[in-house]
Amino acid sequence: MKSKIFLILLIIALLVQFGVGLNIVKKHTAILDEGVALKFKCRPLDPYDIFRGRYVQLNMAPVEAEYERPIPQVELRLTEVSDGYFPLYFGDGVYKRTKYFVELEADENGFAKVKAYAPENEFDSDTVMEMNLERYDELEQYKADKLRFVYFQPPFDKFFMNEKDAPAAETAMLGFNNRTLAREIDDTYLLVKFKDGKHTVADLIINGKPAKEFASEVIAEEQEKIRARKEEAKAAEAEKEAQ
Repeated sequence: MKSKIFLILLIIALLVQFGVGLNIVKKHTAILDEGVALKFKCRPLDPYDIFRGRYVQLNMAPVEAEYERPIPQVELRLTEVSDGYFPLYFGDGVYKRTKYFVELEADENGFAKVKAYAPENEFDSDTVMEMNLERYDELEQYKADKLRFVYFQPPFDKFFMNEKDAPAAETAMLGFNNRTLAREIDDTYLLVKFKDGKHTVADLIINGKPAKEFASEVIAEEQEKIRARKEEAKAAEAEKEAQ
């Protein structure tokens, strides 16, 4: 009797787990299919640290906002600044990063920009994201009409790829040096979809192309270089034997 009850409870638990998983997948798919798309800029990537196993290491650029709404942590730091040295960073030390809700909108090129920010989610918008306060800065701080900005850090540090693609991409990227990468990879951003205040990563674009396509092209180029070197070596060996 006990074994039957246990079996029934186990089946119910598995069905609930399956239902929860299915619901998550449906929501994820709905965001990808129906969500608002925003681009988030990536800083230059380290060619020897881009691909780690099954994911791509991301170095996201913060989003900028005019400092229009006082932030307690910023105001506290401003009372302690005496030398006028900016920017003021918020990290893991005494001045820890604080999470803020940021309402986003697209600029003329589709990149995310800050529309408003608040300590609590008071926005009735699809494109809301919780971010860490990264830094505060002032321009022309010695003038009465100084410009004041705050920067928020997007919560992305990894982009997961197919298990088959990631190792190949890693091998391909080892063929790049810093100079090559700085010259050839410029149009790089993370594409994120938003719906009902939720978000999900749609794709990573490297040099204007999806990461998988970019990696495939790099692999093909590296394979062609290897083939060409083998042909050159073979021709040189044949010429040597002919002499």
